Formats: sequence, C-alpha cells, structure tokens
Amino acid sequence: MNIVYLVFGHNISYYQQVFFSVYTALLNKSESDRILVLAEDPSFFKQIEEHITIIPLDQALLTAWQGSYGYFFRLKIKALEYVAQEYPNQPILYLDGDTFIYNSLASLKEELDKGSTIMHVNEGFLAQLPTKSEKKMWKSLKYQTFAGVYIDEKTTMWNSGVIGISAQHVETIPLALKICDEMCLANIEYFTKEQLAFALAGSQFTTIQPADHIIGHYWGNKEEWDEIISTWMKQSLMRKYSFAEMMAEVAKIPFDQIPFYYKHSNTYKRLSKQLENRFQPKKNPLFIQK
Repeated sequence: MNIVYLVFGHNISYYQQVFFSVYTALLNKSESDRILVLAEDPSFFKQIEEHITIIPLDQALLTAWQGSYGYFFRLKIKALEYVAQEYPNQPILYLDGDTFIYNSLASLKEELDKGSTIMHVNEGFLAQLPTKSEKKMWKSLKYQTFAGVYIDEKTTMWNSGVIGISAQHVETIPLALKICDEMCLANIEYFTKEQLAFALAGSQFTTIQPADHIIGHYWGNKEEWDEIISTWMKQSLMRKYSFAEMMAEVAKIPFDQIPFYYKHSNTYKRLSKQLENRFQPKKNPLFIQK
C-alpha cells in the first residue's frame, strides 16, 4: 500500500504537520507499505529521507495541476492520479497533513484489498448539512448531474482528510477529477469541491468505509496540535534525539486526550476582528542599530 502526503507552498507549519504525521505512519504501517511525500520543498524531510520516498514538485507542475480554473484542491486529485500512474495496481491511502495515525493500518489495508473506497468520516446527507456554506452548496447542486453522477437528497458528503483508493477501482480518480472540473465549469463556489467529487466518485464503484477509528484529523483544533508538534520537534532537536528516540516520543503522545475539534464562537471571532481592526495590538516597533 502507498501512503501518500502532499505539501506545497512555503508555510513551514504545513511541512511540520506532514513531518509529524509521517512519524505516526511509520509507527503503524506494515513493512511492505511505502510512504510517499510529494513536496514542493523536499529539504524539510532530510531527517527521515531514508524511511520515505520523496517526490519533488515544482511550481510549474503545481500550477498545471490546478487546471484552467485555478482550483486549489484539484492538486489533491492530480497527486493521486500521479501516484496511480507511477505505481500501478497498488492501493493508495492519501492523508492530509493535519492527521495522525493512532491504530494499526492493517484493517484499512484489508478494506482496500477487498475493493472498498476509504474516506475519513461520513459527514451526513448533503441536503441536511447544517452550515450556511453547506446549505448554499446544496441549493446550487441539487438535482444536477456532473460527469453522469446525479445529486439528490441521498447524496452523502464524506470528509476527504483521508482518501483510500483500491487497485480494483482506480477509475475513481479520473471520475472524481471530471466531476470536480464540471463543478468548476458550472461556477460552483464551495471551497472543498474535491471532497464531494471523491464522495460521489467513490460511491459509484463500491462502498465507502470510514477511517476515523484509525486516523485522527485535527482540522478543528490546529493551533493546539501545531503547538504540541512544535514542542516535540524542538525537544528532538535540542536533546539531539535519534530517529528511534523520536519514534518513541511520538508513541507516548496521548492522542485520545487532545481534542481534534472545538466549536468556535462566531460572535467571539467577529468581535476579536473588530477589536484588532480598531486597536492595533502591536505598535511602534523598536530595532537595534547595527
């Protein structure tokens, strides 16, 4: 099985997240599993380059992968297409950077071997999702057909923080790409169109199985997790940990005691933004004279 990560841009926190997630993958994968990291800046992975396969990406390729509509998350679909072409007839397990693996991957591998598609968690029927943006998406998509796939009240949204593609149903990837491109052509403005595209495509060929009992996804609490990961990396550097010692420290992390999601108050966010705009928190900077 190919365990795949994609990271690009110059924000070091994104590379830090992937670096940490790779360590959790190393702890829970089987010996035959391969970890692939598609990275715009491969230098951030020198410490573990002996344990993974790094695939460099350049800006020209990333721009081409976004397509004529410049859709950011199209990169995820193209990355999976690339891996499927480079490593044919092998199952793929893609993970977003803000994930961690806390149980053995064996059961997910078994599902892929059976031909299942895997996504992180079932978020519910598209017609019943609660947020304002999700309601707007349902209104713009209902009773329409994209790449031959019809959207109605039974259409289910799955979280794409994890995407598993079996060797038997690799055709899921080009179908997801076609659905995504047709949504872009129709000016569907929802941020994560690729997520729905994979949910629609995956359900056409097989059943979709969840991965949240194996893989955590802290999209709703990134600040706390980034601090935990940063502390782990600082300690590792300052104490000059070996690779084995870093693995041991990751294994000690109480994953079940750190929230992966908090509900954030919209009123608090709005008032904080107003205060920040009215009263600049940092003023009159001073610098040394060289």
